[in-house]
Amino acid sequence: MLGTMILLAGVMAGDYHKLTGVFFVMAIVMSLGSVTGCAINPARDFGPRVIYFLTAKAFNKKLQNPVSADFRYGLVPLLAPIAAGLIMGGFSLLINQ
Repeated sequence: MLGTMILLAGVMAGDYHKLTGVFFVMAIVMSLGSVTGCAINPARDFGPRVIYFLTAKAFNKKLQNPVSADFRYGLVPLLAPIAAGLIMGGFSLLINQ
């Protein structure tokens, strides 16, 4: 959520140079990547979670103490960017009035 809010704040700042978005994404990945596993993109979290789930199910008898894919937490990377976008959109509307 924080990464999406920072990215949208940079986009809404109004500087439309070609490299602005690149530098914002790079700054977010470098500062929050180790903390969040760089899951600023929901597909970056959901894809590996599904593959791990399928692999764990396929090799269930061969794995000792298999770890759950925990799809309850999987909703966080899917819904948090949407919430962050709505918050930053509302904040932008308040500032630009």
